[in-house]
Amino acid sequence: MINVYTEMNKNYKSIGEEILEKERECLTNFGRGVEQASFGGKYENQYYAKVEDNLWHRTLMAEQHFKEYSRGSGGELDDKNGRPAKMKSIRSSSAMTYNLLGDRNIKLIDGKEIFSEGQYSIEYEKQLYTIRRNLQPANLDAFLYNEEKQEAIFCEMKMMEWIFNEPRALKDAYQNQDLYYANTEVGNKTVAKFLKAIENLKKEMPEFKDGAHFYRYDAWQMFKHILGIYNMTSDITREEMNRKIAKSTDDFKLIPPCKKVTLVNVVFEPAPEAISEEMRTIYKEIVEKERTDFFAFKTMMKESGIPEAFDDDCHIKFDIEYMSAAEFMDCFDVSERREYLERYRLAK
Repeated sequence: MINVYTEMNKNYKSIGEEILEKERECLTNFGRGVEQASFGGKYENQYYAKVEDNLWHRTLMAEQHFKEYSRGSGGELDDKNGRPAKMKSIRSSSAMTYNLLGDRNIKLIDGKEIFSEGQYSIEYEKQLYTIRRNLQPANLDAFLYNEEKQEAIFCEMKMMEWIFNEPRALKDAYQNQDLYYANTEVGNKTVAKFLKAIENLKKEMPEFKDGAHFYRYDAWQMFKHILGIYNMTSDITREEMNRKIAKSTDDFKLIPPCKKVTLVNVVFEPAPEAISEEMRTIYKEIVEKERTDFFAFKTMMKESGIPEAFDDDCHIKFDIEYMSAAEFMDCFDVSERREYLERYRLAK
């Protein structure tokens, strides 16, 4: 008997291409077709000629956010080595993040029993230190902060990566406790919790075995994000983080005081009715698989003692959540661009 996940994997590309075609149709109907873009070959009909064409207001973003997207080596805004800028792509997660959240402070109007309502500031491409090694910092797609309630929302956004991309392996350095910023007499118990989390995850990760969790879910990326958030908020690591930020040339910013922090996976999940009848059942299984894997990851973090570490060392209520892009956008006042944002719902 062929394992259901092996069989499903044969259809990932077909489903992905179907979703992209629906996205193209939606944009064309909205007067934003990509047919006239200046890129051919594998980039044809997926990339706009200008980044602004892929933004809801068709003008370049505020200077603050331009700087945030420009830092690092991601190539989000500029063509690089013959490849168009990533944010020109209709499947760009960065463009989806920016379009959902916008250029100014944003009002959260429905917390869905997860977030507090109120005004939040926005920072894109939030950089966080993870371990003492010359690695790129962890970059979170967005950081929202409510100053009044001292509540933060960190966003890891996925548009089509969860369908097209296999997750990368975790570098061996993360298994070396000496490289953890919290590896002190006071913090070694916390380091043991992060190492336990790696051990628990590795039981499900090898060779993406049939029936294992995390077949497409990027558990290692989320693990690094959690470690980075811990480092930037912990009493144990704060002094060293302050020193590193002071020396940094990358425009790092401190995380302001927080009482509550939520790390949320936001995933572009078109409504099932947008998928052809032929592929709809398989699509539903793929969505269910991604969500099931997230909750397995969340359980492993809890069993490893990670929320406890945030309670004890950071004095923060910490949680991780999963939402579709449609569910996430409905939390906010996006009335000025709601029609345009239907491209991330694809309900029809």
